[in-house]
Amino acid sequence: MTDHLIGPLHDEANHTLSRLIPHKVELRAYDTMVGIITKNASRMFGGTAISRNEEWLKSAADYSMDVVSVAVKLRPYPAFLRPLIYPFLEGSKILDHHLHVAKKTFSHIFAERLALKDSDEKPIDMLQWLADSARGSDRNPDVLAHNMLFMALASVHTSSATIIHVLFDLCANPEFIEQLRQDVQQAVNESGWTLAAIAKMKKVDSFMKESQRMNQAVLSKLPAPIPHYYVHYL
Repeated sequence: MTDHLIGPLHDEANHTLSRLIPHKVELRAYDTMVGIITKNASRMFGGTAISRNEEWLKSAADYSMDVVSVAVKLRPYPAFLRPLIYPFLEGSKILDHHLHVAKKTFSHIFAERLALKDSDEKPIDMLQWLADSARGSDRNPDVLAHNMLFMALASVHTSSATIIHVLFDLCANPEFIEQLRQDVQQAVNESGWTLAAIAKMKKVDSFMKESQRMNQAVLSKLPAPIPHYYVHYL
């Protein structure tokens, strides 16, 4: 089932890269990567109908930053006041627009997917997995559509930051570029664009893990000072 997704993701990456980077060009690396990741994630969500939907792609890319901006503005207020204050905040209409786009894009698809029976031939994508796993009040097309914004929130910017760090590390260590290229080419020549091929890319896997180790996407902060007696044992 996973192999069924690898080929389309490779196809989407080729389609996106050929449009965004047709030749040697200067660009904003992070913004470009957000666009690439958003399109690939959307292809996995529900095929080209989603990954080529420009209105959804913009909302999926912008939602993370917009929701954090509103959350920061709400933070000084007590929890019980936040629902009353939210409609008057700058940015609330933008979040409402993102929700409208998500429902416009996904609600009718989820309604069709929820109506499918176990005996029916079902699509293999994330929309179907979410529809099949929904229980109780979650079996509502609008609720499931809203969840797609949370999927974008969890995937787009974290994945983009990871890949950007890898690219910057490659720029700083160009001696690894050819080794990684050969690692990918050998794996694909042997197994095609499949999960088995990805598992064979040992050098790529190692380089990415080391990049993640050296470039933490999220810096954690201890919530309180460490007691002196604990520091002694450190």
